[in-house]
Amino acid sequence: MPGFNYYLHVDPANGGDRYVAVLVAKEFYTNHQGRRRIRVHLANIWIWEPDPLMGLQFNKIDKEVVMLCSKYNPIAVTYDQWNSIHSLQLLRSHGRNCIQTAFNRSYKQKIYQNLYNMMSYMPDPELALYEGDPNSNLLAGELKAIKKRPTGRGITLVKDKDGDIQTDDLADCLAGATAMAAESVRMSLPQPVVVNTGFR
Repeated sequence: MPGFNYYLHVDPANGGDRYVAVLVAKEFYTNHQGRRRIRVHLANIWIWEPDPLMGLQFNKIDKEVVMLCSKYNPIAVTYDQWNSIHSLQLLRSHGRNCIQTAFNRSYKQKIYQNLYNMMSYMPDPELALYEGDPNSNLLAGELKAIKKRPTGRGITLVKDKDGDIQTDDLADCLAGATAMAAESVRMSLPQPVVVNTGFR
């Protein structure tokens, strides 16, 4: 839609797990106090299930992600740090701005805190979801199943082991895409390294 910037977050998987992607649309608005703020809309969800005999067809998925980028022209495409190097290189070869996120506990806490802040913003939430299809219903179920567990350093987010839904990859994808769209997480620049060229 005109006036929206799109952000795509991809959660890769190994051959036996599902591979998912979530697209969000970002818009600017002025709140009741006259301040310019960001609102994020869930735009689309894709789930690739592994074939029982062949597993995931990674080349096919990569090509579909390239096509999605051609259609929506996202500002940034982020990938969780899991078997994603080849996919990042392919998208970069097509001129896409790609970032690999270090999906550790600290990063996860930041993106979920942003998600919570946007969903609980008053007087109106700054994250708009939609319902009515199996993928969005599954996402809503994953969000409802997330539990907060106190730790020595604050809280950690875990799946409800006794719940009906035992996945959280769609929720992770939504949190990652929303954090990038809301500019709430600053990705660190690559650190300098020493390269051995063989010359002395």
